Amino acid sequence: MKKSLKITAFLLASVLLAGLFPVASKAEGEKLTGKTAMEITQMMGKGWNLGNTFDATGGSPNNIYSQETSWGNPKVTKELIDGVKAAGFTTIRIPVTWNNFIDKSNGYQIDEAFLNRVNEIVDYAFENDLFVILNVHHEEWVNDKNIHENYEEIGKELHAVWSQLADRFAEYDQHLLFEGMNEPRATGMGYEWTGNQACYEAVNYLDQVFVDCIRNNGKGYNAERALMIPGYAASSSAAVLNSIQIPQYNGKDAENVIISVHCYSPYSFCLTDDQESFNPNNSQDTADITSLIGNLKYLFLDKGIPVVMGECGATNTRDNEDARKLWFTFIGDITRENGIPAVVWDNGAKGNSGGECHNYFERETGEQAYPELLSAFIYGDPEANKPKDIFIDFEPYDEAGATVLATPEQYGFTPKTLTKKAKVNHTKDANVGFSAVIPNSDKSSYVTMDLSKFAGKTINVKLYLKSESQGTVTLGILENESQDLVTAQLDTAWTEVTFSYQFWEDPCERALFFQGDGVDVFYVDDISITMVEEKDRYEAQVLKEGEADGTTEESAANESVEEDSDTESDIASNNGQDEADDAVQQSKPSSETNGSTYQWIIVICIVIALVVIILYIVMVKKKTGKK
Repeated sequence: MKKSLKITAFLLASVLLAGLFPVASKAEGEKLTGKTAMEITQMMGKGWNLGNTFDATGGSPNNIYSQETSWGNPKVTKELIDGVKAAGFTTIRIPVTWNNFIDKSNGYQIDEAFLNRVNEIVDYAFENDLFVILNVHHEEWVNDKNIHENYEEIGKELHAVWSQLADRFAEYDQHLLFEGMNEPRATGMGYEWTGNQACYEAVNYLDQVFVDCIRNNGKGYNAERALMIPGYAASSSAAVLNSIQIPQYNGKDAENVIISVHCYSPYSFCLTDDQESFNPNNSQDTADITSLIGNLKYLFLDKGIPVVMGECGATNTRDNEDARKLWFTFIGDITRENGIPAVVWDNGAKGNSGGECHNYFERETGEQAYPELLSAFIYGDPEANKPKDIFIDFEPYDEAGATVLATPEQYGFTPKTLTKKAKVNHTKDANVGFSAVIPNSDKSSYVTMDLSKFAGKTINVKLYLKSESQGTVTLGILENESQDLVTAQLDTAWTEVTFSYQFWEDPCERALFFQGDGVDVFYVDDISITMVEEKDRYEAQVLKEGEADGTTEESAANESVEEDSDTESDIASNNGQDEADDAVQQSKPSSETNGSTYQWIIVICIVIALVVIILYIVMVKKKTGKK
């Protein structure tokens, strides 16, 4: 009896105590998984490069810290990575040169101690909920002057290195991205930074080797891991971007592939001391950047292929902080508006001349060296990006092409389509704002209006729609996954549509979308978007159909009733609002509620376990006393 009682008590206590530590299941529930590369890039925001550190090439293979500090930066601490997170960054790129720690005589094995040290920094970033980009960087065996001839040999070592990295980090979720190479190029050749067709093809070959290696690994999250591939030298030139081929896998374009590109434009401002000023209103200063963004949209983004700007930055030239702030605001805004995560290059160099002064953090403490520059990069111009009420009265353009107060392009209206059939046209008709052309047979086409500035806000939307024939147009909010709010029945008369929506705080694409059903062409005008007090709900309805200036008998009757019962309707409205608030609050996931519930479960389990143990001790003592 004593032995049986002892085992029973022990097992019961063990089960109860085991319930206190659901570490594996809880961690699994927090994993980022099942996302497309495009969805991941919309979450990555702005990033920071841990430059001139693990990517340095000095030091001794006998000392894992010597390379890390060989270019003048101190050992990386958790305080530094904490500081990067505190500054507002959501992504960190960890460039690594593995060459000094690769045993080429032993199957290209990476030194375990050095790999552990890199792993330690990745863990610092994961503890801060940062996205992490891990790559191979200044590898002399990649940047072979004869890369166009030796690409197959390079590919063998590239495959061996990435096979080991894939194994080591297999269980790290989609917060970890792999970047196959940094700036693969023919080092020392006259065409080192421009390349030629043979070089372009060599890099495409190596990108394919990299993708095959990770996808064939098949372990952990590697089947869905986002993989970044560069063109030749990660160049922003149109020739290089046009040369990039998406690697194939299982007979089709590989999934979750991201184009990696670097941008130091204009070159004279960003990487030399020749130009101290930058004017965002001067096309001579901005042309290279806007041209790059246009090429990235045309070649990749509009085809559903995401892009990450893995490096960008502007050197400190004689302490030109004001000019650099303008540059960081411009590059930060244009990448944000186009859904491109941008990662600033930081090499820790604190000088103000020489073209390579890209220091933004005090490496020893994690404090920001230039907080205003980083804020401009991450958040943009506070006034320009502050959400404001919008009223758009689209005016027609005249034959001379005179500037008008509002055009669809100015307010972020764009066609979204894989078939290039959707169009947005600013019309000449004085009674029409703009027309959206969406072929009825093309269900993949729709038109969006960018609402990215309204994160965390509740908005009221009012607009007018009509079409050339009878049919319906669905309006919705695009926020991670689309929310269909209104289906409007259209004909040749204007229909007024209103609805409300509350946006979440999470970083993602946000837009108002229009999609036709039985309507090939419809028209939009007089869009009003106003912010309201924070409400944990949304509702949507078509309030009135018919001509915009007309009043139906039903609406007239309603207005008459409302005049006589304002107080009653206000009370009913408030009650309805309270109920809606309660209902949505119950449906929303709440980390605070889940956390407190979990804490109470722990307390209860501890108490029960202690009671069981005490009862066991008492019974054992009684049993002993009887003997």
